[in-house]
Amino acid sequence: MRKTDLMCTIPYFLLYPHTTMGVEGTMCKPNWIYKLENIIENLELMDEGKEPVRMMPYFPKNPGSIHTQGDNLISIGKLKYVDEKKFTLEILALPITTTPCYYTKTLMALKKASEIDSFSQLKTPKPKLTVTFSKANYIKHKRNPQNFYTTLKLVEILEETKLTALNGNYQRQEYRNSLEMLKEYYELRIEFYQRRPHIKTRTEAIETWKLDREELLKALPQSSPIRDTPEENIVPFTPI
Repeated sequence: MRKTDLMCTIPYFLLYPHTTMGVEGTMCKPNWIYKLENIIENLELMDEGKEPVRMMPYFPKNPGSIHTQGDNLISIGKLKYVDEKKFTLEILALPITTTPCYYTKTLMALKKASEIDSFSQLKTPKPKLTVTFSKANYIKHKRNPQNFYTTLKLVEILEETKLTALNGNYQRQEYRNSLEMLKEYYELRIEFYQRRPHIKTRTEAIETWKLDREELLKALPQSSPIRDTPEENIVPFTPI
């Protein structure tokens, strides 16, 4: 297939991280993916001549949350009240970059420092991690629930890793972020469409690509829904 006849595509690297491209071992980064609908929304904005908006990383299997704080992204775990009489909370999600093994060491250090009384991990029927506070610490944190998150190390800053991919000249390039890569991708796609013999203007190229894109999206799987704990059971957290 000739370069000018390429069909409509979606930026594959933003949907599937760590994808080896087969050219000099080039690896796609970052370490996370972005929602398909956010990518499409940005493509539509650029179709209209507008600037794309920042996309939030997407972790379908992690029910935690990600928020912006200036230029930074803040990854926040998830807590719920379990037994207020026993001063116990359940950790539903860890920050994105925190592994369970590392977090167990964190809890051991918190227990040694008397920040928490105890913790336990139940493995059946589904893994559960619970943390118990002293009465005094529990009451103190309950006045400002955000303290539960900071004390339990459930708030972390994410660094949006550089994206490495082949550019339009088939050369390896590092992009500062996903939007920089998406903008180049968009312009390259429109350029390819403009090279087709039956397309005379940029507007025609965009309209043709939009039609092709709609057909492509019909064949793509929908994002899997995430089953969340009822909102009333969640310990509230408001990013600073």
